[in-house]
Amino acid sequence: MAAIFKGEIQDPEVALQKEIDMLHKKIGQLAVENDFLKKVSGKWK
Repeated sequence: MAAIFKGEIQDPEVALQKEIDMLHKKIGQLAVENDFLKKVSGKWK
């Protein structure tokens, strides 16, 4: 019970939304890196 007040246990929906947001951020980062590498390698079409 004390863990809830310390913030160690989160509402499952809040934790899920945080994970979804983190994954969307990672997808965006990987997309930018992928586009950059295509452009640098000369395979950009």
